[in-house]
Amino acid sequence: MSALPVSVTVTNASGLTATANAVANVTDAGYDNLTNWPSTANRPQWSNTGGAGTLTWIGPVAGGPSTGNDVLQSLALTASTSISSTANGQVIEGRNISSGASITHSNVTLRRCYIHVGGGGGGFVINPVSGSNIVIEDCFLVGNLNGGVGTYYGVTNAPNLFGPNLTVRRCAFKGWDNSLGSDWRDGLVIDNLFYGASGYTSSSHVDLIEVYTQQATLPLALTIKHNTFDCAGPLAGDWASGLNVGALGRVDNLIIDNNCWINTANRQFGLTYSFYSSAPVRITTTNNGVRNTSAFWGLSGGLTRIMVAADSGNFNMASDTATSGTPWGGNGRIH
Repeated sequence: MSALPVSVTVTNASGLTATANAVANVTDAGYDNLTNWPSTANRPQWSNTGGAGTLTWIGPVAGGPSTGNDVLQSLALTASTSISSTANGQVIEGRNISSGASITHSNVTLRRCYIHVGGGGGGFVINPVSGSNIVIEDCFLVGNLNGGVGTYYGVTNAPNLFGPNLTVRRCAFKGWDNSLGSDWRDGLVIDNLFYGASGYTSSSHVDLIEVYTQQATLPLALTIKHNTFDCAGPLAGDWASGLNVGALGRVDNLIIDNNCWINTANRQFGLTYSFYSSAPVRITTTNNGVRNTSAFWGLSGGLTRIMVAADSGNFNMASDTATSGTPWGGNGRIH
């Protein structure tokens, strides 16, 4: 493992190179982040190495979308109580944040950070107030640092949430009542690990992700791809589902593709729809792996008709790490 200067070129064992501005230590892991499910072994984790500690993660040296040959990296963090964006195009990285982050600009990237709170709060930690094209990447977010009850939302906002094009990529969320939540417009949630959920009160209704769209003028267009939803727990509260999608307005294109759903037995559902509008609802569910569950999805609210754009390739997992298996329901269809 070696420290990178400000601008370096890294060549791995396969002869692939990448150039990045970085201060991380890099180990050539040659790890396939495209195939393997997100887990604690390959998503960001924090260790107390003195000072503000060290974050480790597996991803491309320069950040951005995962590849089939990512590398193990680590970074000594700088302590911060809270962070606010100051300009469009800003990159905020390498922080140990003990309060929260507010994003009010466009094209902002928050990456390679450890963000944690003690739990028991009804608020949020990362709040993209305005702006567009926001990226949250390679971060470890803990909502119950002291154990027990969690914090209500990890990433959330008021109506008109996030602006267009929020990307949450390769993060680990632990100890939240809702890791991601509130009113969505559009975006991409990809390659993340959601686990260890905990309600912010002992009677909370817990979802790993709670997604809502509130207005017909701001339709939901969201892709949720290659994430792990580990529904073991929660430490406090009671389960609703791994992913709860609700709408008072339009759902133009909700894509749920190639996710891992484990330990959903004795929970309400892995996937819940709560639609309260006659507005169009268009959903794709493809190539999802499911383990240890019987009733995978449920529907509540006034709308009983869903337009399924695609529903195929979903499978039963023989183990928590299996990336293929027998067709779900005998035909690979969830709905």
